[in-house]
Amino acid sequence: MSRKIFGHHHHPEDFILASAFTTIGHHTIAYEYAHRLLKINPDVDPNSLDLQLSRRASLKSSLRYDFNYERLDNPITPTKGYSFHSLNELAGFGGDVSFFKTTFGAQYHLPLPLGLFGGVDAKLGHLETFGRDSLQNDRFFLGTGFAPFRGFDKVGPTTGQKTFIGGESFWTARAHLGVPLRPEVQFHFFSSLGNLVRRLPGERFIKSAEKLGSDIRIVLGGGFVFPLPIGRIELNFNYPLLSRKTDVTSWFQISFSTHF
Repeated sequence: MSRKIFGHHHHPEDFILASAFTTIGHHTIAYEYAHRLLKINPDVDPNSLDLQLSRRASLKSSLRYDFNYERLDNPITPTKGYSFHSLNELAGFGGDVSFFKTTFGAQYHLPLPLGLFGGVDAKLGHLETFGRDSLQNDRFFLGTGFAPFRGFDKVGPTTGQKTFIGGESFWTARAHLGVPLRPEVQFHFFSSLGNLVRRLPGERFIKSAEKLGSDIRIVLGGGFVFPLPIGRIELNFNYPLLSRKTDVTSWFQISFSTHF
């Protein structure tokens, strides 16, 4: 059974510096100033050095660049088209954390015979710190939340007591086949795979890449998709083919998202 790590105290101030729609997508540049504090529950692995180092208050001052290029027939239930999205953040303009964090995602969909449709999508991310180990506030967490992973509630590095501590590098990939049942209901078959790893201070990038290619998680499944005006609800049945003992798997999940 997994344990709850901490409570977030996060007081951000966001300032949009520039935003523009162009022929090559939507661009946004923003500045964030945030005071963060992790309050770790006292019953959670008190001997974990990683948790104790992340317990301190921190001040982040960063610039973000968000790029989105979309050519989908429907962003909620696409049947054809493609899109790209990237988010890059550079922290260290004051404050006491310095890092570069990037995520990239892409998807492609196409109609198939008999009214079916299929698609593939992928997402990857990396966090590179400057001069010190990363804090949990800034790491990636794979599963529910930032990067949903069908079939898994939580994936990735843990402490000795199965407390999830996040990682600096991740990737996921999915393929799906959609079957329209009614205008307001779809059924889909899918396969998802991916991984999340920690990059230790001083570790060579090639070593991190090797870890990303090992211990890959794979899940097969199917479920119902209910399109809504503001998003989509999925009811999925999952069968994890490859997982680790520390992962939290789920054979049934209900999820909501504002886009595919």
